[in-house]
Amino acid sequence: MDGPAGLLPLEALPAAVRPTNIHHPRTALVSIENTHNRAGGRVYPYDQIEAVSRFARERSLRFHMDGARLANASVKTGIPFERFGALADSITFCFSKGLGAPIGSILVSDAAAIAKARVWRKRLGGGMRQVGILAAACLYALDRNVARLAEDHERAARIGRVVEASGRYRLVFPVETNIVIFEPTDAGAGVSGLDGALRKAGILALPFGERFMRMVTHLDFGAGDMERLERLLPGILAA
Repeated sequence: MDGPAGLLPLEALPAAVRPTNIHHPRTALVSIENTHNRAGGRVYPYDQIEAVSRFARERSLRFHMDGARLANASVKTGIPFERFGALADSITFCFSKGLGAPIGSILVSDAAAIAKARVWRKRLGGGMRQVGILAAACLYALDRNVARLAEDHERAARIGRVVEASGRYRLVFPVETNIVIFEPTDAGAGVSGLDGALRKAGILALPFGERFMRMVTHLDFGAGDMERLERLLPGILAA
């Protein structure tokens, strides 16, 4: 369902739920993403999550939160994980990305849902052996790397200011957390040339199609990297 800046339009949700009909699949799940990747790391407002959760429960639907970057939302808002968890029937959470673990995501839900998920993981070819050392890295990230996400947010905001100051590019979304998405101010321009110039300077970013460019700050992007980017990026954007 399309929505403004990654948010579900609450007024459109009732029509999206299929009525009981043997000719159609049954609507069983409502899902949101927090933070929203393609909306520039947008934090899903807590009151709107409550509204979606209430809508799902009133209709006996399960409510899932794709919380791959939920730690970013928690640090940005000051809302602890537990309060987000109280609203959803299931949450996915990633230990890599900004938290810096080399690998690792989890699904959090009730015991019955987890048992079913394990069956489906095996059925679809998932599962690994001897992953304790990877789990240790995830625990380390969870214990030590959550609060420092505020540094990523601050650096992303600085990148956003460089983009806005360029005059040739503009932000597609306001910078809220660690993701910066921008586009040329020229309606007919693309970002393929910009991608090549960034790579030549040793700066890795991700084109989103032909028009948009995404930059993400993370654990391995430190203060020195930020200073280098602020030194080089204005000239690259102006070229």
